[in-house]
Amino acid sequence: MNKILFLDVDGVLNIMSSTYHSHSYTTLGTDPIEPHLANRLEFILERVPDLEIIVSSSWGTKQLIRKLEQMRFKYINRIVGRTPRTKQHRGEQILDWLKVNPECDYTVLEDEIADVCGDKCNIIPKDYVIEVDMDEGLSHINTIETVIRLNKLSKLDGYMCDVNSDNYFKFMDLGYRPNVAVPMTDSIEDFELFFSMWDTMSLDNDNLTMLLEKD
Repeated sequence: MNKILFLDVDGVLNIMSSTYHSHSYTTLGTDPIEPHLANRLEFILERVPDLEIIVSSSWGTKQLIRKLEQMRFKYINRIVGRTPRTKQHRGEQILDWLKVNPECDYTVLEDEIADVCGDKCNIIPKDYVIEVDMDEGLSHINTIETVIRLNKLSKLDGYMCDVNSDNYFKFMDLGYRPNVAVPMTDSIEDFELFFSMWDTMSLDNDNLTMLLEKD
């Protein structure tokens, strides 16, 4: 099943607070994206390797791609489309896209959820929507929550398992990364020798980390 991220831009990849407004700190006529927020979007795409982005925003797809290319964004090729603009509310636009592409698991990143699952338009289930605070943009918590939801990890927090290469690669595929440097090698023997140094491995969902520890 395809995984789709419906991405709003303003208030998600930039900041629209009363004290700091990304638009105020860019050259007139340019489109603002905060580099640290683009980095968090890269984090999501790196941890969910089968995820594609559908732009759900006043921004156009080409407009977003052009700006991210200037920032050397790593996953430009995974921005694959945009919701149709034939309806007023963003939730209706997302639903129209889903009617044409029903076989997918999806998450919506949106700072104004009233237009998706609230007072203005209550058409997308709230469980599929992650609310971003426009005062700070895409936060660390939003980022982790997105990966957890798409990779279905919520029941794994604190899970403890044997330290071996099989478990290491399994949890790497689910988006976790080790808390220690792992040797750069293709040799299973080298991996097993390295893992023999550790007694336990547990999972930390706050940072999507495999905690390798000694007793």
